[in-house]
This record gives sequence, C-alpha cells and structure tokens, in this order.
Amino acid sequence: ELVLRYRSAWLTVSASKSEGWGMTLTESGACGTPGVASRIPGHRDAVVDGVTGVLVDGPEEMAAQIGSLLLDHDRRNRMGQEALRHAARFSWDRTAHDTLAVLAAEARRRDSG
Repeated sequence: ELVLRYRSAWLTVSASKSEGWGMTLTESGACGTPGVASRIPGHRDAVVDGVTGVLVDGPEEMAAQIGSLLLDHDRRNRMGQEALRHAARFSWDRTAHDTLAVLAAEARRRDSG
C-alpha cells in the first residue's frame, strides 16, 4: 500500500530538522516521486538538489518550491524520473556488499601491518 501511495503522490515533503538518512525520500524516489526537503545531512544523501527534488533552507523557501513544483508538471516529472534512477543506486544488498568490502580491506591492512 505504501508503494501505491508514493506512486500516486505528486511530491514527498520532509521538513525534518535532523535525519540519519532520508529513507522516506529515498523510498518515494524509488517510486518516481520527487522530494522537497530541508537542507540537512540525511536529506542531502537522498535528494540531489535541483535534479531529483529540491533542498530548501527554510519554511518560506519550502512553500515556494512546493508551489512551483505542483504547478510545473514537466519539471516534476523529470525530477521524478531522476529520483527513480538515483534511488536505484541504493539497496540492502549493495549496502551489505560495500560494508563487507570495507571490512575485508581493513582486515587485509591489519594483517599486512
């Protein structure tokens, strides 16, 4: 059901002040929905500013960007397609693979040192 909601949404908006990772923005991007989000570290990983959505610095800018994207169907669709491509880079399998590669490299470094 969540996937259907993401796919039917025109935008995903997050005004969080702190995030470890913008999981909601990444999930919605994987469904082709662009995001408008506060410019914080966790959101910077999930949204490529101006490409997969928009990062903003305050409530006035957020309201303006939401309005702009809601009125610009073509831009919103382009960002949605880019969000889909960007989100495809992230998966639990890839995360596990990359983590194991880092751990293996560190083990080799310690063994040789």
